[in-house]
Amino acid sequence: MIVDPDFPDHWKTRLLVDSLGGNELAPLYLIRLWAHCQNRRASVFENMPPAALKALCRYSGTAEALEAALTSSGFVRRDGGVLTVVGWEDYNASLVANWENGKRGGRPSKAKLVPPPQPPEEPMENPPETHGLSMGNPRLTHGEPIREDRIGEDKIRCTNREIERETACAGIRRPSLDESKSAAANLGIPPDKADEWWHAREASEWLKGMAGGGTAPVGSNWQADLKTYALRAGPPAALAAKGGKPPRTPLAKLPWE
Repeated sequence: MIVDPDFPDHWKTRLLVDSLGGNELAPLYLIRLWAHCQNRRASVFENMPPAALKALCRYSGTAEALEAALTSSGFVRRDGGVLTVVGWEDYNASLVANWENGKRGGRPSKAKLVPPPQPPEEPMENPPETHGLSMGNPRLTHGEPIREDRIGEDKIRCTNREIERETACAGIRRPSLDESKSAAANLGIPPDKADEWWHAREASEWLKGMAGGGTAPVGSNWQADLKTYALRAGPPAALAAKGGKPPRTPLAKLPWE
């Protein structure tokens, strides 16, 4: 992913900051969105509602306000249920080209030059009498090993992180949104927290860490991960407003239990 040095002070970035009420974390929201594009190797997402976009960027305000600011500043475009990250593929054209070459088996190899045919060698005459002496001293090798020509060095290699992600994503049990809300009700967790947790995990391919930042899978005990997520997120804003003070962290248990 390419990020220019003047990215925080670019006029489009500053326009996004102003659209979010002077929020200086706006460049970080964009980096998280672009990192998701690189991890998924795509810039068009058919099933990303505003709530998922908010969870992906880890924005603290409303999902509608974030998407409206990204749209007005020219970073995203929505057409029905399809969200497009505008200009990401054009700006990272070389990276996208490498992906396309990888699908076709790598870059085309250079044409090999065929040496011209050599004339047949004439048969050697009988050697003279040597009287048991060698015909010449062998060349010194100085202990250097004989190297064979290596062919096919230009191969596609996956980074260790991509291998770990592919291994971790295999066989992950992904509960549905309704199943998550039902489990949240049994645990005493409000449905809005379950909805936020589900969209956050869906955006990260069900790996622990936002926007696919980790390689550890959520695993079969996803209810424990849901409860841990709710503990870190704190109680709903309505409960915090009753006391007039923000919730304290860390929490020993869910405040609404």
